[in-house]
Amino acid sequence: MKGNIVFSLCTDDIQQVAADDLDRHLSDKELRLVADRVGDYLDWYQAIGFAIQDLKMGRLGDEKLGAGEAAAKKPAARKAK
Repeated sequence: MKGNIVFSLCTDDIQQVAADDLDRHLSDKELRLVADRVGDYLDWYQAIGFAIQDLKMGRLGDEKLGAGEAAAKKPAARKAK
C-alpha cells in the first residue's frame, strides 16, 4: 500500500458543504480560494494518530481489513515442544 492515497476531497465535497451552509454553490473563483485553504484546517498528524489509537483500543473491526490483512492479524500457530 506504499504511496497510495488514503484520503482525499473533491470539488463535489466542497460544493456540497457550500450548498448546505450557504444554500448555493461556490463560483469557480470561490472554489479555488476554498480549495487552496481547506488543507490549512486539517490536522493530518492528529487524525492519523486518532485512527491508530482506535486500532490499538480494538475499535476498528476486522470488517475493515481485507482477507490478507485479516489472515495476518491471526496469531501464528504454536509449535509443539
